[in-house]
Amino acid sequence: MESAVRASSAGLPLDEATAIRLVSLARALKAAVRAVALYPPEHPAIGASFARLVETSILATDEGPFTVTVAPHALTIDGRSLVRPDPAAAELAGILHQHLIGLLTIEPGADEEIWRTFLELITSPPDHLRAQGGIARVWVTSGGHHLSISELDYGEILREKKSGPEATWDRIIANGLKRDVMTLDEDTLRELVEMAADPDRLAEMSRRVEAQVTRASDVRAHATVLLRVFKRIVEHITENDPQRLPLVLDNIAGALCRLSDDFVSALVVPHGDPNRQSEGSELVSQIAGRMQPEMIAQLAARSIAAHRGATARLAEVLRTLVPEAERRQAVLTLTREALAHHPIANTPGFEELWGRVSALLAGHSDEAYVSPSYDLELDTVRAQATAIGRIAGDPPERVALWLRTVSDAALRGLDVQLLIDIIRIETDPQRWRDMTRLVITYIDDLVLIGDFRSARQLVETLRGQQATPQDPYRVSWVIGAIDTLVAGQMVGHLGAHLQTIMPEEVAEVMRLGRAVGTSLVAPLAEAIAVEERPRVRQRLTEMLLAHGAEGRASVAQLMQSANPGVRRTAVQLLRQFGGNEALPELTALLDDGETPVRHEALRAILAVGTDEAYAVLERALTSGAQRVRDAIMDELATLRDSRGAPLFCYILRHTDHRGATSALYRIAIARLGSLGGPQAIEALTSVLYRGEWWVPGRTARLRQAAARALAKIGSPEARDALREAAASGARGVRAAARKAAV
Repeated sequence: MESAVRASSAGLPLDEATAIRLVSLARALKAAVRAVALYPPEHPAIGASFARLVETSILATDEGPFTVTVAPHALTIDGRSLVRPDPAAAELAGILHQHLIGLLTIEPGADEEIWRTFLELITSPPDHLRAQGGIARVWVTSGGHHLSISELDYGEILREKKSGPEATWDRIIANGLKRDVMTLDEDTLRELVEMAADPDRLAEMSRRVEAQVTRASDVRAHATVLLRVFKRIVEHITENDPQRLPLVLDNIAGALCRLSDDFVSALVVPHGDPNRQSEGSELVSQIAGRMQPEMIAQLAARSIAAHRGATARLAEVLRTLVPEAERRQAVLTLTREALAHHPIANTPGFEELWGRVSALLAGHSDEAYVSPSYDLELDTVRAQATAIGRIAGDPPERVALWLRTVSDAALRGLDVQLLIDIIRIETDPQRWRDMTRLVITYIDDLVLIGDFRSARQLVETLRGQQATPQDPYRVSWVIGAIDTLVAGQMVGHLGAHLQTIMPEEVAEVMRLGRAVGTSLVAPLAEAIAVEERPRVRQRLTEMLLAHGAEGRASVAQLMQSANPGVRRTAVQLLRQFGGNEALPELTALLDDGETPVRHEALRAILAVGTDEAYAVLERALTSGAQRVRDAIMDELATLRDSRGAPLFCYILRHTDHRGATSALYRIAIARLGSLGGPQAIEALTSVLYRGEWWVPGRTARLRQAAARALAKIGSPEARDALREAAASGARGVRAAARKAAV
């Protein structure tokens, strides 16, 4: 019913309310795309655009999930389009279409974090996402929820780029491989019937299906789709033009006989699949009855020549297509005649070969390649399977437990354990190294899909390898293999996950990073330097900090970068490492050619907060270059919190209040009056009591400045310090304190 309603509404314009929701969402999403492309993550425009996007998505999903169909230059809903085309909707459609997004479903509850993750994907290069399996796969593996992405299939792409029977055929097969139901419109069916009426075209199209098979496990799926197509063609002809049915069945039979015995076996031999038997057995019987002995003989001859003998598949095909023994013997006679014209007939031992082939195919006896004991065991297993099939349904909890044992995670765990065991027990150096290459590739795949625990187990197993008498270079080989892993896409895969994974998964990522070791440090530092997502940047930084001294060394390399942004990142990382060990590098950056880098270095030194750090700044203020002094003074003038108080206290304790540093000394007094706090009160009180009798004028000015700063602080402790100075201090101290207290 729903599909009928959708079909009836196709081509109609959207109602006003739905159109408003679609346009509002498209404009908000397009604005967010533009903001992400133009501004850094912390820019206010980013937050505003995402707030609007969340608001419009709430309105769009007010009545439930909101599904948008993406065309190259338009967005539609249930086949209905906007009355007046909207530029933002058209532009957004182009962005989504280049990522092969065919359907986008927004579910209630999509928050800012979800939209940020989605926008990071659609603003990424399409080729980069396709290399990872497509945007839909990346979205799922990154933990995406509240948004569902359906990618365009290859058939749809072919339909855009070319037309004609080849495009139609490829589209049908591609769609059939993705769906269990074969739905074909009348126009498509008519085109297929015309194709089926031409034996050469039908044979060529059937070969196209077989040529698409790249793995042995895919043969059955492609054969099933081809059988369904033939069935729909036969049904259509039976209903509309039954006179053509014999011709088409003959053409189908001839086309199948031109395929390989493996593909024909998948088409006509049920192999115990009840669904295949029920949906295609009648059609298979019709086709088999149309196959002439000469056709089957040509199929058998090609298979025997290709395999230099008869295969079990060929024997199954002959038994299915030619069940009668006498007729099968006639087919073998024709096969022998066909092989007489093939070069294989001139090879030594051909007659002996043909004798074995003939004996096997004539009776389909498997005694030649299955021993009696093994055959008995197969019969026992078959009987057990039949008995199990008759047992009543198991309890749901038992079924759930069984299903868990064959889940993706469970099977992947078995793969990992197998690889671990092989790594530990293999002694042959060459085989062990071949296995190591396989393991490294598998680790990369595990990181891509987010199975960090399994990846860590494999890395730890490799790290635990010791040199052996057979392979004294095994340890160095492990190090090189892990370096190869890190040099690939590992850090990029981690960055894609770190945006969305939960804290417990982050902890597993940290353990994986420690297992990989120091070879991960440099790529981490480089990734942090270009990473713009705050959460990912912070988590990558935590991974780098976990490597301690090695991490600091990699940061020191970043300081030599010609990119000011990278140098700023180096400063921020050194700030994270903290401690006096970072002071030499930070001191060098105080004289950097870029003002932002100098300011970052100054903030990092202030964050260290030790006397050694303050001494660095004092020396820079007294003997550094002019631009260094200016940068420090500018930064100190803008400090509005307690971070600067320890530095100003240090200046009052250690800096000369005379000569070149007198201005700095007075600034420190004034700034402590603004910042306040116990440290400031202690330092200012010390200045208030300090005096030099031989320069009474300067002493009075400094005491008055300190007293005014204490009065400006205005806390009970500051007022107590002034009252005590006014009551018990020396004459100059009393005068300054009383004047400030007025």
